[in-house]
Amino acid sequence: MNKVKKNILPFICFGLTLLFLSSFHLFFENEIHLLLDGKKTVWTTEIINWLYPRFEAEQHRFSPDFFLAKTHSVFYRGASVFFLLGLVSTLIINNSKVSEKWDVFWNQPTSNTTIEYLNKIYFFFLLFFTWDLSFDLYELQTAARFFYQPVFILKLTHLNFPSFWLSNVLLVFFYGSALWSFFSKHRKWTTFLVILLFIYFESLLNSFGKVDHGLTTFIYTGIGLSLINFINQGEKTKVKWPLSLTQLWICLCYFLAGIEKITTSGIDWVLGDSLQDFLFAHHTTLGLWLADYSFICSILMSLTLVLQLGFISVLLNK
Repeated sequence: MNKVKKNILPFICFGLTLLFLSSFHLFFENEIHLLLDGKKTVWTTEIINWLYPRFEAEQHRFSPDFFLAKTHSVFYRGASVFFLLGLVSTLIINNSKVSEKWDVFWNQPTSNTTIEYLNKIYFFFLLFFTWDLSFDLYELQTAARFFYQPVFILKLTHLNFPSFWLSNVLLVFFYGSALWSFFSKHRKWTTFLVILLFIYFESLLNSFGKVDHGLTTFIYTGIGLSLINFINQGEKTKVKWPLSLTQLWICLCYFLAGIEKITTSGIDWVLGDSLQDFLFAHHTTLGLWLADYSFICSILMSLTLVLQLGFISVLLNK
C-alpha cells in the first residue's frame, strides 16, 4: 500500500495518457467528423473556438483530412507528454541516483551576479525585439473593428482591442518598467508588470486569425525571471528553482515542437518544401537565392529537427 501511495503521481500520469487516447478514439474523433460535415453541436463548437480560434477561417482552406490529422496530433502529443511525465516521475521516485540529481537540479543555489547578468540580457533583447510594437498596435487599430478575434486569454476576460489613448498609456508603462528593470536592481514588481503587459500585447497581435509563436520563449523566460526577482529580492541566499523551471519548459517547448513535426508530417517535413514556400513568400534576396536549392533547404530543416529534439539534452548536463 505504501508503494502505491508513493507512486500515485505516475499512476495519475499514465491514467491521463489512457484518458487522452480513449477519449479521442471513442468520442472526439467522431465529433470532429460531424463538425466538418456541418453537423455542429454547441458545446463542441465552443471548445473548438476556445482552443483553435482560426478554425472557422481555415476549414474552408484545408481538406477535412488536414483537421483530422491535426486533432490526432494534438491528442497523441498530449498523451505522449503525460506518458513521459509518468516515466520520469517513476524514475525520480524509485531510483535514488535520479532522485539525487533531480534535487540538485531544483535546489542548487545561484549567485546574485548570475541573476543580474540574466536580467540585463533578457531586458536588452526584449526591448530590441519590441521596439516597433507601437507601430504594430497603431496599424491594427482600424483592422480591429472588422477582424478582431480575441484569443483565449482576451476572450476569457472579455477585453476589447484598446483605444489609441489606452495603447499609448500601456506602452509607456511597458517600456518604462522594462528600462527600470534593466538599469535598477530593485525590479521586484516591475518585472511582473513587464511580463503581464507583454503577454497582453502578444495576445492582441495574435487575435487577427494568425498565431505567431516567434516570441513565446520571451514569455516563458520572463515568467521565470520575474519569479526569481520576486523571491530573491533582499535575500542573501539566492534560490535557483525559477531558473530551473524556465530551463525545463523551454526545453519541453522545443522538444514538443519537434514531436509535432514528426507526428504531423513525418519525414515529409524534412523532404518537403515548407521552408522554400516560406522563403518565396517573404521575398528577400538571400531567401530567394536559398529557395532555389532544395538540398540545402532539406539540410537546414533536418538540423532544425535535430536541434528541437536534442535541445532537451541540456537538462542532462546539470
